[in-house]
Amino acid sequence: MENSEHHFMAHHELSPYYQKVFHTLISESDRGAVLLGVSLIDEHLTMLFEKILPESVSGKRQKEIFNFTGPFGSLASKLDIALVCRLLPIEIVTAIHKIRKIRNAVAHQTISLNLKEYQAQLYEIFTLMGTNVNDSISRMTKEMILKDTLNILTVMEHPTEDGNPLFEGKADAIEYLSKNGKVLKVLEEKRPRWELALGVGLICGMILLYRDEVIETLGCNKTIIGALYEAKEFGMKHQRQRVADELPPNQQNGADCA
Repeated sequence: MENSEHHFMAHHELSPYYQKVFHTLISESDRGAVLLGVSLIDEHLTMLFEKILPESVSGKRQKEIFNFTGPFGSLASKLDIALVCRLLPIEIVTAIHKIRKIRNAVAHQTISLNLKEYQAQLYEIFTLMGTNVNDSISRMTKEMILKDTLNILTVMEHPTEDGNPLFEGKADAIEYLSKNGKVLKVLEEKRPRWELALGVGLICGMILLYRDEVIETLGCNKTIIGALYEAKEFGMKHQRQRVADELPPNQQNGADCA
């Protein structure tokens, strides 16, 4: 999946996520981050099904289908339908099911949640998304937290020297961080929430990728069987044409009639 030629993380529909929602998510409590993250995944799944509905389906019928009492009323049912209809790979469906179960667990906890307790489970989810995704998310998280922290530190003013910066530059700020264990501990506590946010963005991006591929294949009103039949017919026609092109000129007319 990570080798897809589609740069799904650059999908234009993900822009609002990284411009606003991502920052909202990492600013939430650990419990809030999980609940919001899974809600976003749920919304993207709903949009997948809404987008592939035939254009002839009325607005009233759409509301009935996607009503919370209907067949698409829960995240679990949407995942089951996506799996049965082969709209999403089993790895993506399994990953979302796992994060859904984390959501269910933390939603019913009465004690304060520390997302670090679920970090191993999050890594299992990321692994399902592709080889080396764990390492990529871990690396990106560290880079983003460091960049965010340095942006804050380098604009801070000195408490006793009016108008002067607290740090002379990024190198000075990095040296301060390296020697301040308490600050590093606080930054480390942020990491699971940032990793979750990146993972949610990755899952939403994959849903958008497969949704677009399904729409491109089905068009407005085709069925999956109809689209497969067209593809098969196109392949057979292309194969016959290739065979005909390889025949001597005096035999090509006969091949066309075959």
